[in-house]
Parts: sequence; C-alpha cells; structure tokens
Amino acid sequence: MGVGTALADALRAAAQETGVEQVFVDMQRVAFFDSHGIAGLVAGYEAAHSAGRRFSVTNARGMVKQILDVTGLAEVLCQDAH
Repeated sequence: MGVGTALADALRAAAQETGVEQVFVDMQRVAFFDSHGIAGLVAGYEAAHSAGRRFSVTNARGMVKQILDVTGLAEVLCQDAH
C-alpha cells in the first residue's frame, strides 16, 4: 500500500468516527508531496463532506502550499490558505 492510499484510508476512517465534527490534516512536517498526497487529501475531503463533517488542511507551507495553490485546492482545503 502506498502512502497516498494509507493517507486516504486514515482520513476516511477519521471522517467516519462517531462524534467527529471536523477532520484536520496538519502539514507542518510534510517534506514531500505529490499527486498521491493530493489524491489522499481529496479522498479525505470527499469522505468528510459525505459524512457531514468539515475538513481542513493546516500549516501548508513551501512546496506543499505551492502545489495546493496551483491545483486550486488551497482555497477549498486550507483554512489558513490566505
């Protein structure tokens, strides 16, 4: 299983937890981010949205922030994007 799949699975599970209102993904210590990571975040966002929960990516900096900006995902996923 790849990292993107593991991320997606973990975020889907978090979104389904009883009592969870919001899923946060703290990207502060992320050193590498690619299309697999994007897919994992999008899967987590979709799972949270489908379950009626909020989803936020926080502390996106450097390369991670650039990728989220270029793809247009920062506006959707990042509470601290602006």
